[in-house]
Amino acid sequence: KFFIALLEMIRLPTAELIYEKFISAGFEYSKKEPDYIIVHTCAVTNRAEYKPRAAVRHYKKKFSQSKIIVIGCSAENDK
Repeated sequence: KFFIALLEMIRLPTAELIYEKFISAGFEYSKKEPDYIIVHTCAVTNRAEYKPRAAVRHYKKKFSQSKIIVIGCSAENDK
């Protein structure tokens, strides 16, 4: 099971592609008990970086057994 947390609507086409890839690989979309959470981020300023980090903390706390995958430019900025 997987869930995509889309933090910026501008990234919708990429999220749709990710959704299609997971579905075609046999995964089920679920917001209740996901095995994987994909946090799709985009932030270009320090202030905007807070939102993705807060989302990751939220999902880690809410779904402690889930694996969290962070993608997008915020993930690149934190390397």
